[in-house]
Amino acid sequence: MNDKKNNGSNPQKPKVKKINGYSAYIYLALAICIVTALTIGILTMSYNYNDITSIPQVSIPDVSIPDVSVPDISEAPVGGEESDVDEVITDPEPVYVFPVDNGTIQKEFSMEALVFSSTMQDYRVHSGIDIAADLGSAVKSYTDGTIKEIVDDPFYGKTVVIEHAYGLTSYYKNLAAELPEGIIVGKIVKAGDIIGAIGASAINEAADPSHLHFELKLSGDLIDPKPELEGID
Repeated sequence: MNDKKNNGSNPQKPKVKKINGYSAYIYLALAICIVTALTIGILTMSYNYNDITSIPQVSIPDVSIPDVSVPDISEAPVGGEESDVDEVITDPEPVYVFPVDNGTIQKEFSMEALVFSSTMQDYRVHSGIDIAADLGSAVKSYTDGTIKEIVDDPFYGKTVVIEHAYGLTSYYKNLAAELPEGIIVGKIVKAGDIIGAIGASAINEAADPSHLHFELKLSGDLIDPKPELEGID
């Protein structure tokens, strides 16, 4: 009798096992759902992040600047008319004067043929020309220049040396001992400026009539002054 009661007192045990089996399936389904939801969420966030961090490329349209020609105003004529003014500025032509007013050449330049010297009583070369004029006559600068030297030559007496352009140098010898005021070394003179007077200071030409002994050098070499003075008023 007791054995039958014991067999009949446990009728619910198989049902408990079935309920426990269903619970396992439910938990598994929930776990799958959670994992799926998390995966979808992560993918969604990743997709949105990529959309945010990607910067769209903005294309800048090409802007072409048209060529604008600017006229050269330096070549444009004033007032629309051609100018007659020459653009090249040239130096003025040099002016030359005869060193002594109303003077005449009494002895010419001669560096090859010997000429007789009345003072020295011999034949010798003559390095310049002698321009005869009254004692005390004014002596003028042959052309524009700068006084380079003023010397007392032992043979030609008081001498003024003037440097000119183009390598030309003029020498005025046998001058009076006293020179005009302001005639000093370094002074700039113009053609026709008075630089002295005819004197009697040249001892090697003392026997000759009063005159100016005039010499010219070109680049340091003596030249004949006569052709240079011809045609000068």
